[in-house]
Amino acid sequence: MIPDPPGRLQPGPGSGAADVRTLLAPRRPGGLGSGATYWSEPLWAETNRGIQVDDGNEHEGGRRHDGGVPLVDGGRLEVRFEGLPHAAGPATWGQRTIWAPISWYAPDDHYFNIALPVELRHPVEPAAFGAAVRALLERHESLRTLYRTTPDGGLEQLLGGTGTLDVGLVVAPAGEPVAAVLQRVAARDRAVRFELSATGPDRGGRLGGPPPLRVSAALVDGLVAGAVLTMAHIAADGTGALVVRDDLRRLLAQQRRRPGTLPPPVPGRQPREQAAYEAGPQAAARSAAAVALWTRQLAEIPGSLWPEAVGPEGPGAVGPEGPGAVGPGAVGPEAVGPEGPGAVGPEAVGPEGPGAVGPEAVGPEAVGPEGPEAVGPEGPGVVVTTADRTEPAVGAVERWWEGQLVCPRLDAAGRVAALRTGTSPSAVVLAAVGMELGARTGAGSVPLKVILGNRVNEAQRTAVGAFAQNGLVVLGTAGPFDELARQAWRAQLQTSRHGHYDPGALAEAVAAEEERRGTALDLNAFFNDHRPPDRSPGGEAAPAGPVAPGGLPAGRFSWRPRWVRQDSTFFFGLAHREGEPIATLLVDTRYFPAAEVEPFLRAVEERVTAAAG
Repeated sequence: MIPDPPGRLQPGPGSGAADVRTLLAPRRPGGLGSGATYWSEPLWAETNRGIQVDDGNEHEGGRRHDGGVPLVDGGRLEVRFEGLPHAAGPATWGQRTIWAPISWYAPDDHYFNIALPVELRHPVEPAAFGAAVRALLERHESLRTLYRTTPDGGLEQLLGGTGTLDVGLVVAPAGEPVAAVLQRVAARDRAVRFELSATGPDRGGRLGGPPPLRVSAALVDGLVAGAVLTMAHIAADGTGALVVRDDLRRLLAQQRRRPGTLPPPVPGRQPREQAAYEAGPQAAARSAAAVALWTRQLAEIPGSLWPEAVGPEGPGAVGPEGPGAVGPGAVGPEAVGPEGPGAVGPEAVGPEGPGAVGPEAVGPEAVGPEGPEAVGPEGPGVVVTTADRTEPAVGAVERWWEGQLVCPRLDAAGRVAALRTGTSPSAVVLAAVGMELGARTGAGSVPLKVILGNRVNEAQRTAVGAFAQNGLVVLGTAGPFDELARQAWRAQLQTSRHGHYDPGALAEAVAAEEERRGTALDLNAFFNDHRPPDRSPGGEAAPAGPVAPGGLPAGRFSWRPRWVRQDSTFFFGLAHREGEPIATLLVDTRYFPAAEVEPFLRAVEERVTAAAG
C-alpha cells in the first residue's frame, strides 16, 4: 500500500486540530487557519432536505426530529485536509458493481448508506475529535474519493487531496443516555443521500464535492461523548465501515495514551491500488474462473422461477391496503410505506443491518475472506444489475412487501441440524428455502444470488472500499433433506471461492446465455445470512451445546415496510435484531402473493425444525 506520511496530532495550520480557545471563538472571514473550525450556525440547514421535521415543535437551538424528540444543534466542526495525493483512474470492480444499483435507486440511494454509532468511553474535546476525523480522511483514500462516468459508459474514481468535511455537533439532552441520542442521529444521518458525482475535473487536487463520509458528534458537557459515522456504500462495504470505526477508536485512544502521535495505519489496500491489482494477471485469472463458473451455472438454471405475473398490480389488490392485503391485520405498525425500513441497530444502521460485523458475519460457507458480505434485509438487491425498469407513477401501488418472522426455533434448529449433517446453519436454511421454492414453483433447480465480501487476500481484509459482488448458488429441490443441505453447503463454498470478477465480463456472459436461449434470464432471487458469528459461525466452532429447538415456540410474524420500487423479486434474509434471530422475506407481489409470505417463512421454519430431529 501507499504509506501514510508521518503525522502528529497537534494544533497548527492544516493539521486537522485547533486550539480549543480559538475553536470556540466566533468564526472570522477566511477561517481560523487550522484544520478544524467551529461553526455556530446550524449545520443541517442545507442537508436536512428530505428528512421529516416537525417545524411546529421547535426548541431553542434545535428542532424536533424522529417522533418529536429534540436533537439540539450544537454547531459544527469544519475539518479540512490538503496537500494529500490526488489522482484519477479506473474504478474497481466493487465500485463498478455497487455504482449500478446506487444509480438505479437515485434519488433514493440513501437506502444504501451505512451508519455506525460509536459511543466513547473517554469523552474528548471537539478539537481532538476533529483531529482524529482528519486523520481518517488522510489514511483512507476511499473516504475522499468521488466518481464520474466516461463517454464510453465506464466509471472513474477521482481521489481528492484537498477538501472539507463538516462534523455536525448535537447537544445530548440532560439525563438521556448517549446511546439513545446516537441512534436517533444515525437514523437522521442515514436518511440523507450523498452526492457521489464529482462536480468537475480534479483541478489542483480539490475533491470537487463533499466527501462520501458524514460525521456527527454528540456533546455532553461540551465534550464529544459519542459519534455517528455514516458512509456511502461505494466508499465502504460492511467490513470497510467497521475498519473506519475501529480506526477512529484507535486514533482517539492514541491521543489519550501518547499525545501527539498517530498509531500505525491499517495495512489495507487503497482503492486505486485495488484497481491496479485488478488490471493485472492474477486478478484476470480469478475473474476468468469466476465467469466460467457462472457460465456453467447459467446454462443449467430455469429462465425464471416466476413464469407469469399474477397481475399488473399484484394479487389480491383490495384498495388502500395495496397488493396482496390479507385483512385488517395484514399491515402492522412497521409498515411505513415506500420510505423504507428505519431499522437502527446497535452497530450497523445501513444496508448491512444490525449485527453485521464484516467478514465474520458471513456464515460457515465463508472460507476465509470470501464469504457473503452482510447486506441483509435492509439492503435487498444491493449488487443487482438488471434490465431497465420503469419509474413508478405518482400514487403507484406499493408492490413490494416484506414480512419478518422472529424465529428462535429456526435459529436453534439450524445449528443442531448443521452439526448433525456436517454442514452449516446457513446451508441448512438455504436448503429449506430451495425445497420450499421448488414445491411452490415446480422448479427442479432453484438459482439464488448470494452477496459475497470478496476480500480475497491479506491486502483486502482490512481495506476500506467497496468489494461486495454477487455469487450464484443452484439448489436442488427434491430428495433427502440431508443431501440437499450438503449440496447447498458445497454450492456456497464454490461460489465463495469464485466471487471476485470483472462485472463487465460477467454481463457479457449473461448476455451470451440470453442470446443462446432467445430470452432474458430472471436473476432477481436472493438469499443472505448475516447473523452474528456466534449464531452463524464462519470458520469457528459451533456452540458446544446448541439450544434444543423442541421447546421453543414457533416464530412471531409481522409486516415490515412496503415499497413502490425495488430491484429484486424474492429476497430471503437471516439476521439478528435487538438480540433476536429473524427471518425476512421481501417479495414482488406481482409474482409472489403477499398472502403467501407468512406461510412461506413458517414452512421454512418447519422444514429446518424437522431436520434437527
